[in-house]
Amino acid sequence: MEAAVFWFLVLFSAADLVGDPAQHGWRGRQELRELECERLSQADAHRRRPAEVPPTNMRSQTQMEIDALICQRRIVPFGERDDRDDVILSQLGDEVAALTAQAVASTSTSTRFMVDAFYPQPQVAAKVRVATLQRLAESGRATTTKMPLLAAGDIEVMQGLPLQDALPVACARLHAEGSMADDEAFLAVAVLRPQETQLHAGLCQNGGWRWLR
Repeated sequence: MEAAVFWFLVLFSAADLVGDPAQHGWRGRQELRELECERLSQADAHRRRPAEVPPTNMRSQTQMEIDALICQRRIVPFGERDDRDDVILSQLGDEVAALTAQAVASTSTSTRFMVDAFYPQPQVAAKVRVATLQRLAESGRATTTKMPLLAAGDIEVMQGLPLQDALPVACARLHAEGSMADDEAFLAVAVLRPQETQLHAGLCQNGGWRWLR
C-alpha cells in the first residue's frame, strides 16, 4: 500500500506566528503569492520551530511520509523585486546547502563560523547571511553573529578593489591585526559578476583564503 503523505503547514512572520495558510484561502491568490515557502523534513522543522512542529514519531514515520511547509512573507512585495533577486531567493536553500557542506568539509569540528553575504540588495544579502548561519547551525557547527573588524585604512584601500580581490586581502589583514582567533573561520557568500545568479563562497581561516566555489 502506498504511503500516505501529510503536511504540517506552519506559517510565521518575523514578528509572530500567523497560522496555517490553508485556513486563510479567503485572502486570495494575490496574497498567497506574497509568501515564500520552504519544504523541510519534520525533524528539521521541529529543530527550527519546536513550539509549532512536534518531534518525529518512529512508529508513524514507518507508515507515512511527513514533511513541513514553513512560509513567511516576502521581503519585497511580488512584482516589485528585481528578477535576479527572485532567482537568488528561489534557489537559496539548495545553494546554501551546497556551499555550507563544502565549508563544513573543509574545517575541523571545533571551528566557529562567522558569516557575511555580499549582494547589491541589502535585504537580500541579510536573508542569504541568515540562511547560511542557520544551515551551519543545523549541521552541528558553532556560529557567531560577531563580525571581524578591519582598520579604517584597510577598508579605504580595499574599496577600490573588485570583490574577488578584496576578500583575500581582507582575510590576510584580519589575521595580521589579530581580529580572528585560530579556531574561527569567516565564510563569505557573494555574487561576483553583474547579473550573476549563482552564489559563490570563500573561506578565511588563519590568514589563508580559499574559494569554495
